[in-house]
Amino acid sequence: MISGSDTAHLPVKIIKGKADGPVFSIVAGIHGYEYPPVIAAQQMLSNIDPDKLKGTLLVVPVANTAAFFDRSVFYNPADGK
Repeated sequence: MISGSDTAHLPVKIIKGKADGPVFSIVAGIHGYEYPPVIAAQQMLSNIDPDKLKGTLLVVPVANTAAFFDRSVFYNPADGK
């Protein structure tokens, strides 16, 4: 639950490379007040060229959207824990 809403959104970016290969995942934004990993994931996404990528890249730049948008450090606003 995000700020009174009963739904949550999870941003996911999937980049499929031109060539087949492994799947690699990057997850950032687990803690609501740690911005550098979120920024790094966003910057990395802008530099990926799918034509040069072998495999698939799965990126979740903000995994804990409730804590991120509420700037919560020690608990998740969705469940109060």
